[in-house]
Amino acid sequence: MFLFTKFFLPCEESTSSSSLPNVLQNVSAATSPSTPASSPPGAVHRPSPKPPSEPPLPGSFPVFRHSGDERGLQPADPVETFQGKFVAIFFGADWCPFCKSFCRPLISLYNMLRPSKMFEVVYVPCDRSREAYLQFSATMPWCALPLQNYGYLVKKYQVRQLPWLTIVDPNDNIIFRNAVDEVREQGSASMFLKLFSDYTGPIKLGDRSENLFTARES
Repeated sequence: MFLFTKFFLPCEESTSSSSLPNVLQNVSAATSPSTPASSPPGAVHRPSPKPPSEPPLPGSFPVFRHSGDERGLQPADPVETFQGKFVAIFFGADWCPFCKSFCRPLISLYNMLRPSKMFEVVYVPCDRSREAYLQFSATMPWCALPLQNYGYLVKKYQVRQLPWLTIVDPNDNIIFRNAVDEVREQGSASMFLKLFSDYTGPIKLGDRSENLFTARES
């Protein structure tokens, strides 16, 4: 398999995950300053002086959801999207076949948990081109971050391979470092629904996107 060799030592090979040597450089090249990833496709942009690998400044982080029509990705309200919910942070890529196969059980789980209004998924793209990012994110019913270099999130969430699914509770505490195996298990929806119903901890109010998607620790 392919591993995050930029930050981590090699780990045991698997038949259900992909490595991505130099993926951060590939993503950096795909997100040129003349096309900032923080705006929806089709917008006219001015060149940005910030390198794409630089963590965003404090404040609300842009989050998008596919409209399902020709409008493509549209801005989502981060307060409405995340407040009071368990958030699954999905690191993946269009070029990774294991990420594509993992999307099937994740979409099934998402559709079963969505009525609870306590679960949301966010795609963190490791795609190598804007076209691949738009094509892959269009298959997902959940939110997506803009395409840019997320090396700082790879380090923050200790990502070691793809696919990778970190789940945090409504107060931004990590409860699953990587829940890929749990999602693949039959009956996982019941396990997650029980987790939701048993939760009695605090809930972080307002916009959680800064905590979740910038370099600062939650």
